Amino acid sequence: KTAETLGIDYKFTNILGMGLSIEDDIMIMHEGKLEASFVAFPSGWSAGNKQGKTLKELHKPIADGDKLRKASDRILKALTGDNCYHRHTWGITPLEKRSNHPNYYKPDFDSVDDLWFRVEHERTISVEKNKSCAVLISVDVFPLRDVLKTDGKLLKNSIDSMSDNVLVYKNLKKVKRLVNEYILS
Repeated sequence: KTAETLGIDYKFTNILGMGLSIEDDIMIMHEGKLEASFVAFPSGWSAGNKQGKTLKELHKPIADGDKLRKASDRILKALTGDNCYHRHTWGITPLEKRSNHPNYYKPDFDSVDDLWFRVEHERTISVEKNKSCAVLISVDVFPLRDVLKTDGKLLKNSIDSMSDNVLVYKNLKKVKRLVNEYILS
């Protein structure tokens, strides 16, 4: 049903086949739980241990995420409703590649020149009304220095507004200092 909803004229027998044939990573939520996923470019988490979890359970590790977890049922209802949704999330990493799997070695860094700005574009589509949806994720990575040249103050203000819990969760404690030094220099 997901392939049909996405306009793919092929009947897949598993998520691996679908994941290898589309450009985006894909997660399928069905009856309130993550039914299947093909995530080649995760942002610090492993899809392998997420299957069968509810949206609330998937968001459990997120720092300061109480509001998000409390809204999980309403969010899922919206995602399986009539509308498609788009959102962008970002992170900063010492890895130049699109995948930030938690098992990857993350080198130490001493400068904004050692860091990369990672953007996820998430799009949702309802597959079966009030029952199933697909989340499609594409990832882009840019040198952090380039982003700081165009949007440095905005990024600095965003990082400065984060609680210590969020900074630790997003691995931004050291990044915060480096970004502030760069912007203020």
